[in-house]
Order: sequence, then C-alpha cells, then structure tokens
Amino acid sequence: MPQDRGGTTTKWQDTKCTMRLGMYEDSDSSGPTGGTPASDPYYPGPSYFRDEHGKKGPVDTFFMIHAPGDFSYEMIREPDISTDNAIVRARALYNAHKNFAAVSGTALIPQNYSSIDNPVDGADAGQKYTTRIGIGYLPKYDELIIFEGGSYNNGPARLQLAGIFAATGIGQDGDPGFAMELDGGGSAAVGVQQDKFTKVGGALAASGCPGAPVWCTKPGQPDGKPRPVPTWLGFDLTVVP
Repeated sequence: MPQDRGGTTTKWQDTKCTMRLGMYEDSDSSGPTGGTPASDPYYPGPSYFRDEHGKKGPVDTFFMIHAPGDFSYEMIREPDISTDNAIVRARALYNAHKNFAAVSGTALIPQNYSSIDNPVDGADAGQKYTTRIGIGYLPKYDELIIFEGGSYNNGPARLQLAGIFAATGIGQDGDPGFAMELDGGGSAAVGVQQDKFTKVGGALAASGCPGAPVWCTKPGQPDGKPRPVPTWLGFDLTVVP
C-alpha cells in the first residue's frame, strides 16, 4: 500500500511487498482462492488511508454477496476512522452463512464529500489528475461497471471519476446504485477474459498483455512499464445454483 509505510521510510519498491487496504475478505471456501481466513476485525492491513503527513481518512467497503442463483451488491460507508460499519456487516453475513467478497476504497456515489473535495482523504489525492480505478453497480440494468484509465500525471481527478460513473446512470433520477474508487492509481490494471465481454463504441485499444487469454489495460507509469505489485482482485460472476 503506497499510502502507508508504517511510519518508516521503507517503500514497497524496496521490500517488493504491498499491504492490502481495509477489508479484503472472501468467505467462499469453495471458490478459486479457497477463501480468506475469517478474522476479526477483518482488516489484513490498515483500516484507513494515510498521507505522507500522517493524516488519516476513512475507507468505505464494497460487498458482493452470492445467494443461490443470484448476486447482490452493497457499499458500506464509514463516516470517520472510528466507525466499523463494514465489520458489523461482515459479521452479520458470516453469522447468516452467506458467501461474499469485500474490498475497500473511497465512496464516489453516494458522494463522500470529504474524500472527493479534500486532496488528502481517500485513494490517491482527490484533486490530482492521475490514473484511477473504480467499480460501480447500476441496479436498473443489473450491471457491474469497472473503470480504469488515465496516466501517471494525466487522468481524472476524483470528482471527474464520480462524474464518469454518474454518466452511466448510477445515482441519477432516484437510482439506488453506487460507485467506489479502489486504491490503485498507477499500480492498477484491468484484465477481462477475451470471450466474456462485448466492446461498444470506438475501436478496442491494443491489449497491455498481448498473447494472453485476457484483454488488459496498459500500464499507467511514466516509463510505460508495469509495477510488480502482487495484490489482485478477481470477479467470477458465474451464477452457481
């Protein structure tokens, strides 16, 4: 986690190891990862963002819940770093024997105004124009929408990222959907199985991982090379009865 070095000058480039942010939970022991061990308080890493000055900001959490024959999605928000709404929700799901996955970030819709307007709070300073990655859910069409784009010093600010998701209809005209920015920036990329998506609009850009069975976005680093960041998040939306 580039935002938090544990109060030391050590960087992930030195250790080749990153730290997961907030909640990173998978309760399904039959899935491809074998599930993550149930833990309390469910945060394998920091439960907050922290800038280089030591200022902390809350994280919000995206839940993907699997019920027989269906998926549902929720975003649990934290007003400040002292609340534990996501932990309460995770415990309730475990107690109900539900299969779910959860990952943390910064709420975009409904807006977390402090994180959007404040250049410090939340994933990658809000006013910076940089590479960003976000995930949103549009209930009207039951669509899960993922955005990744921009380059190191030439991408959307947080408010613009919120606008991109709003343009899809999320949170508009009474829509109960939501969107969240993930902690990624230049460390993030998206890969989609080649035969599992339909391209609409202009021409599809060249894949950042040619020859692989997935289409990938290209690195957003100044030198054009990917970072060796070993943390990943995968979604398999195959509905199992």
